[in-house]
Amino acid sequence: MNEEIGVNKKNKKREGAIYHAHDRSLKQAMKDVRVARDFFNYHLPEKIKKIINLETLKLEDGSFVDPELKAFYTDVLYAV
Repeated sequence: MNEEIGVNKKNKKREGAIYHAHDRSLKQAMKDVRVARDFFNYHLPEKIKKIINLETLKLEDGSFVDPELKAFYTDVLYAV
């Protein structure tokens, strides 16, 4: 079945490596407040941009523990 759609184990590994490289690059770039501000300014709808102040973006710690003591992690988290 995998052969029918042109996917094999070797290609999956290669595709995964490319995905992870882009994922790491985007995460690293978004840790720069200037890059994040430009990204949000371009991609957020005007309705949202009217109620937040992108000039106050602050990079936050992305780990949390909920009341049931389950840990959660984000890649990049900003406060406005």
